[in-house]
Amino acid sequence: LAGLDAAARAALAERLLDWAGFRRYGDDGAVAADAAACVADAALTCGALSGGQRQLVYLLRCLAPCFAPGAPGLAGVSEA
Repeated sequence: LAGLDAAARAALAERLLDWAGFRRYGDDGAVAADAAACVADAALTCGALSGGQRQLVYLLRCLAPCFAPGAPGLAGVSEA
């Protein structure tokens, strides 16, 4: 992932988080932000996430190289 620019990394993060159903919930239990809003929120860090959300982010970080543009085996897969 080191070869990706910031915009490509953000797009990949958004796709993976959305695919995994990641949502940030408010204190009232309602959805406060979707994957796109979480990626765009520069102040959001792993410290602000619940334990389950941290585990999901860790798993997605491990899988990210497999889904990055130009990854082996993804020749016919579009980036959209």
